[in-house]
Amino acid sequence: MLVHPLPGTNRVQLRDTLANISQKLGNLRGGASPTWEERLFQYLDWADEAARQLSHVVRAEDIERLVLTRRYYVLLNMVGVAGSRSDVGRVVNGLLNLEMDTQVRAFEQAQEALRRVISRWSSLAMFMAFDTNVFMRHPVKFLEIDFEALIAEAGAQHELAQGGGRIHLLLPAVVVAELDRLKEAKSRDHQRWRCGYTLAVLDKTFTDPTAPAALPLPEDATAPRPSEVTVELLIDPIGHVPLPVNDDEIIDRLLAAQDLAARKITLVTYDTHMSTKARKEGLAVIKLDIEIGDEPARR
Repeated sequence: MLVHPLPGTNRVQLRDTLANISQKLGNLRGGASPTWEERLFQYLDWADEAARQLSHVVRAEDIERLVLTRRYYVLLNMVGVAGSRSDVGRVVNGLLNLEMDTQVRAFEQAQEALRRVISRWSSLAMFMAFDTNVFMRHPVKFLEIDFEALIAEAGAQHELAQGGGRIHLLLPAVVVAELDRLKEAKSRDHQRWRCGYTLAVLDKTFTDPTAPAALPLPEDATAPRPSEVTVELLIDPIGHVPLPVNDDEIIDRLLAAQDLAARKITLVTYDTHMSTKARKEGLAVIKLDIEIGDEPARR
């Protein structure tokens, strides 16, 4: 499961921090202590230091998943248990073994997921993301959007050239959730249709939701796109609590991805407020406009 770095976290620093903590846990798991009390305190010392180090690079939910688990708090409550009865020591040692084995696997999975995403996102591409309103309000539906025209209109051809002429579109989970909600909402028929259409495209595109996929061509396409376009879901771990404002959640997920990709991510949106906020937080932005026409006559 991929961890979620705090904005501004260097991906090499994150990788090294996970490796260092994991190595210390492995050494502790394989070591021997004279008493169960000593072993318990060694583990709690490791957990305290691990949580402190992780607090500088990942979100609290990742620390809870990797270190401060429910079993950790059970073990913490064993501090001060009266006496040194053998049955108490046996129970504590059993809990310690189970917890450390589980945490070793969790850190291994986190490191492997991080290694895969860094390797995948290190290849040349211009990274982009669409706000939900792009799927609903753009003059043409998703598969017919002219990515090169969007980029040219924003004067971002240099970024596309730096990406080797390839475009990688990231879809935060909250965007997919919004589309799911809006397709059932009491909104305009056109907007509901666009949401359902986009979700159907995504459903067909991602045979494996954990891996990137090539964006399909429209059914009536007579030629390939000028640029190669791939798309990837940013799936949140089970238990992830999104920020209460969807715009903030989208920006937060993209900032985390931007640090892992080690390059700018360009957000495309029709929303002026979101555009301003995203620029302030360090994302590149393509702000789209809809022709508003002439001012209506006053009555």
